[in-house]
Amino acid sequence: MTRYIISRLLQSVVVLLVIVTASFFIMKATPGSPLAKDRQLDEATEQQLMERYHLDKPAFTQYLIYLGNLAQGDLGESIKLKSPVSQIIKESAKYSLIIGTQAMLFALLLGVPLGLIAGLKQNTPTDYAAMGTALVGVSIPNFVLAPIFILIFAAGLGWFDSGGWDSWKDSILPSASLGFYYAAYIARLTRSGMLEVIRQDYIRTARAKGLSEKTVVLRHALRGALLPVVSYLGPAFAAALTGSVVIEKVYNVPGLGSHFVNGAFNRDYFLVLGVIVIYSALLVFLNLAVDLMYTFLDPRVSYDSES
Repeated sequence: MTRYIISRLLQSVVVLLVIVTASFFIMKATPGSPLAKDRQLDEATEQQLMERYHLDKPAFTQYLIYLGNLAQGDLGESIKLKSPVSQIIKESAKYSLIIGTQAMLFALLLGVPLGLIAGLKQNTPTDYAAMGTALVGVSIPNFVLAPIFILIFAAGLGWFDSGGWDSWKDSILPSASLGFYYAAYIARLTRSGMLEVIRQDYIRTARAKGLSEKTVVLRHALRGALLPVVSYLGPAFAAALTGSVVIEKVYNVPGLGSHFVNGAFNRDYFLVLGVIVIYSALLVFLNLAVDLMYTFLDPRVSYDSES
């Protein structure tokens, strides 16, 4: 197991390097300059800014400088906001972290039971109702669902504010809006997993021993049924943590997604690259965590012989 983890960590470093490299040169290949939208600068000031951010050097030299700084934990300075990217991410990540974590908890608490019920009641009205709800959740995009939630729960019932961030209560609607899609997808995956597991021989054996249906489902079938969900949680949790651009815009939340979009429009290289690095690192290492979780959910999976 230790050798496997070390091997995967080394692979993760390579993957991150490839992502950063591709992102850096794609941004450099696009036309325009990050200083182009600034107010008219005199030639001396513009030259100073070019030198400060190494924009006067060849692209490959800029890349090597960025990699050297990145290896030291320095994500650079935002060209537009004139602040360290690490500080901007630190301040905005807490909002995305709260919303993303709550969204995934909401998704699991709603999606797993819904999928289990549908799988155990296959081809019944209960199954059709559960999967119909999941289909609605998968089909309605965030930019439609978020305003609907605002109309119902904020403008209509008055339970929440329609936007801003003054207290923890303001995170509930954004979290629910973001988590509803994931809940629907998790419900479908859980149902598929349960339908596959419930027909296995060891489930028939458990029932033949006289175990109650509750024991069969919770102690024997549930772990196998959740394997597809666990595979999905890695990238889904990373995406939820880094924030939804639409959700943050609709609810006026100053999270990572908002900075990423603003940085892209302003050609703020270092800010965009910083968000990409954070997102990529989350995605890679959460996928590793998911692989390790397999050993606990499925005894047939073992990495002891992996190199």
